[in-house]
Amino acid sequence: MKTNNNLTNIANKICWCAGLLLTLYELIVGWIGTPLSLQHRPLCAGVILFILFLKRDIHGKKGNAPKAYDYVLAIIALIGCMFVFFNAQWYTERFMLNTPMSFGEIFWGICLILLILEAGRRVLGLAMPLICIVFILYALFGNYLPHPFRHRGYTVAQLMDVLTCSMEGIWGSPTHSAVTFVFMFVTFGALSAVTGMGKFFMDFALSITGKYAGGPAKTAVISSGLMGTIQGSSISNVVTTGVFTIPAMKKSGFSDNYAGAVEAVASTGGQIMPPIMGASAFIMADMIGVPYMAIAKYAIIPALLYYTSVFAQIHFKAKSMRLNGFAKEELPKFFKDVILKQGLYIMPILIIIFMTLNGYSLMRAGLMAVLLVMALGLIFSNDRKQTAKDMVNALAKAPENMGTVIAAVMCAGIIIGIVFISSLGLRLSAIIISASGGKLIFALLLTFVLAVILGMGMPTSGSYILMGTLLAPALVNMGLSTVQAHMFVFYFACMSSITPPVAVAAYAAAGISGGNPAKTGYIACRMAIVAFIIPFMFAYQPDLLMLNGFVSSIPVIVTAVIGCVCLAGSLEGFLIKDVRSIWRVALGVGGLMLMYPTANTDLIGVVLVALVGIYQYLTSKKQNIMPN
Repeated sequence: MKTNNNLTNIANKICWCAGLLLTLYELIVGWIGTPLSLQHRPLCAGVILFILFLKRDIHGKKGNAPKAYDYVLAIIALIGCMFVFFNAQWYTERFMLNTPMSFGEIFWGICLILLILEAGRRVLGLAMPLICIVFILYALFGNYLPHPFRHRGYTVAQLMDVLTCSMEGIWGSPTHSAVTFVFMFVTFGALSAVTGMGKFFMDFALSITGKYAGGPAKTAVISSGLMGTIQGSSISNVVTTGVFTIPAMKKSGFSDNYAGAVEAVASTGGQIMPPIMGASAFIMADMIGVPYMAIAKYAIIPALLYYTSVFAQIHFKAKSMRLNGFAKEELPKFFKDVILKQGLYIMPILIIIFMTLNGYSLMRAGLMAVLLVMALGLIFSNDRKQTAKDMVNALAKAPENMGTVIAAVMCAGIIIGIVFISSLGLRLSAIIISASGGKLIFALLLTFVLAVILGMGMPTSGSYILMGTLLAPALVNMGLSTVQAHMFVFYFACMSSITPPVAVAAYAAAGISGGNPAKTGYIACRMAIVAFIIPFMFAYQPDLLMLNGFVSSIPVIVTAVIGCVCLAGSLEGFLIKDVRSIWRVALGVGGLMLMYPTANTDLIGVVLVALVGIYQYLTSKKQNIMPN
């Protein structure tokens, strides 16, 4: 046992030093700019993979002492990436000259692919690596398949050339996004958790919502949503904020399952909430070639509808259960305790927005946010020595936190490279269009089903890249804009974290709440029902993404918000009072009609909701005047 502890400590120290050096390197290049792409990406990926193999055992668990083979795999992964690093210039020239690959290039290419698959298995599960293996087999033996999947076939050398020696495979755009600005924002999130920024978000939420019905749950939504937009991972956010929010919700009267579901839904929603939105949004901006702040703008209204629905459901649930909020004296005062004492913690987010809007790179904006949150953490700390120690540990831990992202994007890079050389994207688009009979609604439904299946158990970044590569082109060919198509699959990539049967964020929340994972997942999925409707809405009405400006979006926003509230009331069976039987159905249908962006459906929705409202008002008034 002592020997194992010693080995674990040695591995932790090695990873700590390697992680700190890599983060310091990233901070430096964030200021001076990155070197040659085929040097920067392998260097960062190599160190992260090295740490991943030492920190995750063969079963994917943390905390166990690495075995001899873990050290071997870690070293081989690092050497394989360094092989690309030192030969980057030659790779660039050889690719243009079409020079055949050497035995060493093929060997290290195969090693890298195998190790990426193993890294993916350890942190992502079997789904993503198995999909990659299927694609590799397709690239090697696709010439034997029938039409429309047949291609000319590729040798191992040709495949390694594209996947490991070019910018079309594992070193492509997703990896670039991951090791530049995503890394910087993961570092920002790690620092936020150990400085006063996390407390600022919690106190901010408490001061606004804590005293109202369902206050603890509403507080969880705001605080977890704010932290989720920085961290970019629904699972990591659940385990970070859930230890505070879930017990508070349970104490106020919510069940174990409901408390876990609220935390899972709030943390997942952080990935679709501007201004930061996590890793996948950065990758999307890079993939479709638009400024990141444009993605943030497109996401504003869908995020508003999402959180409106969640808040409304919590409110109606609390009202139906007669649950009160916190006592006023227990809450921080908004102006005195939050704004005056902690308000400067909003500055890092404002800096990010200001710099990106003024043409600075995301990496530079992230760097400034990192430096500012570190400065604020030291300024407001009661124990600066301990805070400084915590921040250094957070910097050293950032590459470990990147393990899941880097494994996901590099596995996705294998798929992207094969799709590129085989033209599979065009073939799959043709199949989806044919299967849908040329009808957009059927294509959207088919894409939705495929997105849910492909996204099961995967982190959002890997899920989005896979869907964006395979499914989004079909929707573009059906007439959607590139933004609409990618936002459509992006939403389902995010929601896969709370979609049964593999609702990983909900399962993580259930582990904290003590609830049933399956029931928690079901409640979370129901609570986030609007997120499954919104993509279909903006597929037909681009005003929901503000593609035509804000003014033209106002009528759509108003009716959609009212529709979300009504749908929430129907789901919880409460509006002014309990809603039962046919009136509950009418309220739900009316809400859906208001959310569907046409004049005719809006009129139907208004009539149905008005009838329910009038009935509720009259019956509640009658009950109030009746003697007890």
